[in-house]
Amino acid sequence: MNQNCIDACLGRFGSRKGAAYLKNDGKDLSMIANKSIDFIFSFDSLVHCDLDIMEAYVSQLRRILKPNGFAFIHHSNLGQYFKNGRRVKNVHWRAENVSGNDMIELCIKNGLYCVSQERVQWASTTLNDAFSIISHRHVSDRRETIVFENYGFIEERENICRLSSLYHPAAK
Repeated sequence: MNQNCIDACLGRFGSRKGAAYLKNDGKDLSMIANKSIDFIFSFDSLVHCDLDIMEAYVSQLRRILKPNGFAFIHHSNLGQYFKNGRRVKNVHWRAENVSGNDMIELCIKNGLYCVSQERVQWASTTLNDAFSIISHRHVSDRRETIVFENYGFIEERENICRLSSLYHPAAK
């Protein structure tokens, strides 16, 4: 939606083979060809989008994902609390009307399959965020979405960051 974001990506990744930078209106993915995407990765941006935006994007995933493609979508889970009348502190301006269950339902409604979902604490005492893994629904996939509530996510993240320094080329 913002040319500054496109310019920043071009400046950082512009020379990468196969990279494309597309600007849209915040809801429409019509510029992406049918069945052209192997993997969609969205981290730390859609957590701020309300349910109508999430629905607009999810409704287009089936069309743009290749038959064996997957999407990793990081989204809000605050709706889990607000929809049940529980007011919680909204750390980092998460969408208050999106929950993990909403994402699972949007997938079903659009002929997709939410394979798994990890609900995590993101600088909060609540499970305010979620990571959903989405694919095309296959007839043989009859199991329900695996949902994992991870109250230790931030500690895990910090530990992985510490460990990753062992594998950095400069650490040798």
